[in-house]
Amino acid sequence: MRARSGLRGGAGAAHGAGGALLAAVLLGGTFMGIIALGFAAARALAPKDQRRAFALTTAGFGLGQIVGPVVGGLLLDRTGGFAAPSLLAAGALLVAALLAARGAARAPAAG
Repeated sequence: MRARSGLRGGAGAAHGAGGALLAAVLLGGTFMGIIALGFAAARALAPKDQRRAFALTTAGFGLGQIVGPVVGGLLLDRTGGFAAPSLLAAGALLVAALLAARGAARAPAAG
């Protein structure tokens, strides 16, 4: 018996080169938006030392791109499901949102 993919059936755009291109555009677009917002926040939080702020922001993104998949994969292997990695990612996102809100409250008003 053949295993069925969850995307088989009604998701014709999910298969082939067109689906891959669509996924790349949608994911890439959101990633570019997050990067742009991150650099705008870094610029606002450190107007006198933007180079350092951009370096720290880039290092943070890089660290997350390295550590996140490794930790997520280890959790997946240990638990056998996506619940633990997803909950950890949601928790990290919550912490980041709280830190961002705290930073925004401390930032000087734009004007």
